[in-house]
Amino acid sequence: MGSGILAAIAGLATPILARILMAIGFSVVTFAGASAVVTQLRQLIITNLGGAAGAGLQIAGLAGVWDALGMVFGAVSFTVTLWGLTKSVRLVSGG
Repeated sequence: MGSGILAAIAGLATPILARILMAIGFSVVTFAGASAVVTQLRQLIITNLGGAAGAGLQIAGLAGVWDALGMVFGAVSFTVTLWGLTKSVRLVSGG
């Protein structure tokens, strides 16, 4: 009788564990992709602003442009990661 209960628990745990591992995998891939995109976008902006005068870049820094860009990049990263996580949970759960 005890082995039947253990078999039933193992039968239930296997699909649940598979879904959890798939959700973790999707979230890791989504976060890594979002991080790579934000890093490339940040480098692109800095490269394109590199031709500007040094004083102009310093004034932009004093005005808080870099802080504002950091907030925008953080918001985009959060949104993309949250979207990917919710979609991966729906995909894994079959809904």
